[in-house]
Amino acid sequence: MNIKKIWFILIPLAIVIVIGAYLVLIPPKPTPPQQTPVILRINQHELQIEVVFTPQTRAKGLMNRPSLPENNGMLFIYPNEQPLSFWMKNTRIPLAIAFIKADHTIIQIESMKPFDANSTVSKKPVKYALEVNDGWFKKHRIKVGNRVELPGYITYLRAE
Repeated sequence: MNIKKIWFILIPLAIVIVIGAYLVLIPPKPTPPQQTPVILRINQHELQIEVVFTPQTRAKGLMNRPSLPENNGMLFIYPNEQPLSFWMKNTRIPLAIAFIKADHTIIQIESMKPFDANSTVSKKPVKYALEVNDGWFKKHRIKVGNRVELPGYITYLRAE
């Protein structure tokens, strides 16, 4: 058999073996788990929220997202009431935040500007913070003193 014919067969075969080994030995990137939507209510207004209750997920928050659908938000849960501080580093969406006591009462609402490195701090210790699109609370006439209706199981999540 001619050397050229052998190389003509061996090179494609070697390429197939290398690609096959790569596909078998390199695991695919894991896809993030899909979160079941959680619905909360404030004054009969519904919000579909993501719930974050670990230090890693709370630290990431809504950073690097291009947008937040209307009537959506993120609920930050902490192990116990404490002073909370939020900033907008790497967050391009104008947001509003409600600081919420363990009894689900809103005690403070603030607007936050995209990419603002200044902290928005709760005036009192709270257990929850709820971020939504800026203007959502005002549009729905949500005020300090209103209560947030959370699904019962949210209260039992073990925040870290």
